[in-house]
Amino acid sequence: MRKLPFFFILLFGIAITFFWFWLFGGVTYDDSFIYFRYAANFLRGRGLVFNIDDPVEGYTGYLWQMIVILGLWIGWDPIVFVESVNGVALIFTAGLLFLMGRRYFQSSYLALGAPVLFLVYPGNAFWAMAGLETSFYAFLMVGCIFFGLYHDQNAWQRRFTGFLFCLLALTRVEGIAYYVFFLFFDTFWNYRESKKVNFKRFLDFCFGLPFFAFYLFSRWHVYGHLLPNTYYAKVGLSSHALKNGFYYTIDCINTSLGGVVLFLVLLIHGWFFLRHSKAWCLWLGFVLLSFFLCITGGGDNLFFFRYLNPVLSFGFILVAAFLAHAFRTALLMTSLPWKWSTLFLGVLLVFHLVFGGLYGFFGENRVFLFVSNNRSFFTMARFHGLLFKKMLGSGQSIALNAMPFVAYFYDGQVYDMLGLVDKTIAHRKLEMGKRVHGHEKGDGNYILSQRPTLIMFNGSPFLDGMPRTLEEFAKLHPWLHVSDVELMRNPRFHDLYEVVNFKIRNGYSFFFKLKGDPIDYDAGDSFIKNNEALFLGESFAKKKPFFEKSLQFFGSFMQSRAGAIFLKIEWFLGPLLR
Repeated sequence: MRKLPFFFILLFGIAITFFWFWLFGGVTYDDSFIYFRYAANFLRGRGLVFNIDDPVEGYTGYLWQMIVILGLWIGWDPIVFVESVNGVALIFTAGLLFLMGRRYFQSSYLALGAPVLFLVYPGNAFWAMAGLETSFYAFLMVGCIFFGLYHDQNAWQRRFTGFLFCLLALTRVEGIAYYVFFLFFDTFWNYRESKKVNFKRFLDFCFGLPFFAFYLFSRWHVYGHLLPNTYYAKVGLSSHALKNGFYYTIDCINTSLGGVVLFLVLLIHGWFFLRHSKAWCLWLGFVLLSFFLCITGGGDNLFFFRYLNPVLSFGFILVAAFLAHAFRTALLMTSLPWKWSTLFLGVLLVFHLVFGGLYGFFGENRVFLFVSNNRSFFTMARFHGLLFKKMLGSGQSIALNAMPFVAYFYDGQVYDMLGLVDKTIAHRKLEMGKRVHGHEKGDGNYILSQRPTLIMFNGSPFLDGMPRTLEEFAKLHPWLHVSDVELMRNPRFHDLYEVVNFKIRNGYSFFFKLKGDPIDYDAGDSFIKNNEALFLGESFAKKKPFFEKSLQFFGSFMQSRAGAIFLKIEWFLGPLLR
């Protein structure tokens, strides 16, 4: 019987992961194609570069980059491979949460709370499908805490934990902050209990630091900077960035952890009843450290809070600890009204946590439409990447804005107008936090000085109308980035570049060509004629009815009596706890 809950969470994890992956199919995020392009160039013998002979660390996670290279090397499709790795990481994370909860609660059934909350929250599956390192990073973080808390009896166990923390820092650089925090936290806690500093224990946990130091030295030697180029392009301390990061964190607590009020109640309750537990304090410490890093980093504009997603597992286990203590207290009460009132409130909170997260996906078309539209985005970007590959020759180049999809399939020289894989733009001094989070850098003059053959502004491949001038384009697609705006305002750009339009089945393609730099229009027309139906035809639209039926089902449920009761409960609890 003791093993029954573990097998339940294993089977439940596999089943719900397959369900989420089926639902989110095709949601691969465009930044994952930066990893794919680096991996493809590496396996072609060009080195770990985005553009040939241009060493820039435009990938965020070194270890994740190595994993992607491994997948391409063994012959897997990169999307299928990274989704498979993340899916396994998702299930293993739930398993580690269960094992950690069983040690903490001393009950297999109470240990189910955190992994169930983790698995039913759609944001975890969303970022597993996105193809980035988020889910793998979360798995490593939970593994570090599990082994650091419950497998520290001998030197080699502690060294293994230190090595896991090294892998965490290699996956995302801020992992070193969690590593250092754990080292000092563990030392302090043991000093508190034994009244002496155990230097041998501390040095055992430091086992991973020399490996990470060697990696930092290698990075500095190859790229000339201690941090990945993406950090310089996305992160900058300013009042605007701090404000964005603060509201981003508050939104995450409201959406994922039940609300700010509930989180504060959880903290106050834990301080009075659970603060003597090393595990509880360490979980809370990781959550608060993550909040601090997110606020100073400025957050981003992506769904399901990518920056904070890896520590939500600790948030869920903190909530589970709060509910478990409340339920145990209620069962010991002699007064029946108090007992049943406490149990009823606990059930309401569980409902709020589960239903609130699901409603955030199904009940708001914003997230649902993104999943559907992202498939069109990927298909159109792939179409344009291969189109440019046919039209341009060796020595020619393109400049893109937030479209790594196109860059991966084009395979030629690409200038990234956001600076993720460009040192010049990434290190330009601009105040962060005033524009779209994570897409705030740019340098139109620098792009113009490189004279790319084609320049594609943000949103150019997906226009419903056909713009004939730059002004018409700006009206059709107002979400322009820094490089776009600076180019539009530069008279030299208008002198050097001319507008090029292509009519395609789903709309119009619109970009700028360098005057006097020939491109093969005939090859482009032939490619569109032969491949338009394959990329943009009816076969692609077959998946959309499922989304429509899901929305219709959820809408019908909300209009039913049962759904109305659910909504009324959530409308009451939501504002109260947020």
